[in-house]
Amino acid sequence: MKITNLTIYKLFKKKLRNDIPLPNFYNEGFIFFKLNTSENVYGLGEPNPYLGKLLLIERRLEKLFNKFIKNKKINQLKLNFLKKKIKHKIDKSLINSFESAIFDIIGKYKNQPVCEILAKKKGSIQKKIDLYASGGTIFEDKSYDTLLEEALYYKDKGFSGWKFRPKMPLSNKSHSSRIKNPPPFDIKKVINFSSKLRKKVGDDFNLMFDVGCRCKNINEAKYLIQGLEDLNFSFIEEPLKRSVLNYKKLFKNFKKKLKIGLGEHFYDFNEFNRWLNSNCFDIVQPDSNLLLYEELRQISNVSRKKNKRLIFHNWCNPINISSNFSFLSSLNTRSIAEYNVLTDDFYQKFAITGFKIRKGKAEILNSPGLGVDLSKKKNKNFVIYEKKI
Repeated sequence: MKITNLTIYKLFKKKLRNDIPLPNFYNEGFIFFKLNTSENVYGLGEPNPYLGKLLLIERRLEKLFNKFIKNKKINQLKLNFLKKKIKHKIDKSLINSFESAIFDIIGKYKNQPVCEILAKKKGSIQKKIDLYASGGTIFEDKSYDTLLEEALYYKDKGFSGWKFRPKMPLSNKSHSSRIKNPPPFDIKKVINFSSKLRKKVGDDFNLMFDVGCRCKNINEAKYLIQGLEDLNFSFIEEPLKRSVLNYKKLFKNFKKKLKIGLGEHFYDFNEFNRWLNSNCFDIVQPDSNLLLYEELRQISNVSRKKNKRLIFHNWCNPINISSNFSFLSSLNTRSIAEYNVLTDDFYQKFAITGFKIRKGKAEILNSPGLGVDLSKKKNKNFVIYEKKI
C-alpha cells in the first residue's frame, strides 16, 4: 500500500467565546490532515497546534510529505530513523502526526483499533482510562471562587480529579508568550482559594494546579508547593520556566510531599532522558502529538523503573486525543490522562467512534483505526479550508 497524496485542512470556528481564557487554537483554528493511499484507505493526523502559526505548520507539513512520505510504501516508512535524521525541531514533532495517520490507515485496512495494533500481547488492552478534568481558567478581573462550582460539577460527573490554573492577564493571552515571559500571579490568593476548594470537594477528590511556568523564582515555587501540599494536592505542573537548572535548584535540599509534573514539551526520547537524569520531577506528562509511539513506550518503561508516574498530557482535538487513548489502552495497565473540559466545540465537526467519555472515564470502543473521521453533517458554525498536495 503506497501513500499517494496529502490533504491539509484548516478548521476555524465562526463565533468565538471571550468569557474565559481558552486554548490558542480555539481562536486561531487548527490544522489536521488526511493521508491517502493507493488502496483508497486514508488516515487522519493532527499536528501539535503550539508548534507555530498555521501557515508555518502547513508549509513544513507539505515539505516533509514531498521529501519523505509521498509515493512511499507504508511498510517502507521507518519513522523512528527519519525522526533521528531530521534536525529541525518542528519537523521532528510533525513526524508524529504522520505516524498517527499511518496507524489509522493500518487499523482501517486490518479492521482493528490502533490500540490492538500497538499492544504487545494480543487481546491485552485496557478498555477504560481514568480521566481528570482539566479546566479552571479565569481572567484576572474575576474571583477564584467562581471556579468552585466547576470543580464540584466534574466531581459529580465521575472524573478522578480537577485541575485549575492561575488567573490569566487580560493583556497577555498567548500561550507561547507566557512561556517565554511568564506573568506574575498572587500565590496567597491561590492557596486561600485552594483551602476553600478542598473543603468543598472533600478529601476523596484529586486536585491539581497547572502553574504554567509562572513562579518568578525558586522561593516563590517553594512557598506555593508548601501551601498546596498541606491541602493534599495530587500534583502541580510546571512551577518554573522549562530549564533543567531551575528544577535542579528547586529539588536541591528541599523536602516536599507534593509531586511535580512536567513533560508536555518533550519532543524526543533524548529530551526526556536529559530531564530524567537531572532527577527533578516526579510525574511524566508526554503527548503523542510530539512523540512517536515507540518513544512513548520507552518513556513508559523507563518511568516505571524509575518510579515516575505517567499521566498523559491530553489537551488538543479529537484525532490527537484518540491517538493518546489508543496508546494508553495498549499498555494494559491502569492509566490516567488529562481531559480538556474547557471546550469541545471542534468535536461537532468530527464523527467519533473510537472512544466515548462516560462517568469520568474514556471508554475505548472497537472501531477500526483511530475511530475519528470528518462528520458528513453540515455545520454552519465552522469554516474549513482544504489544500490537496
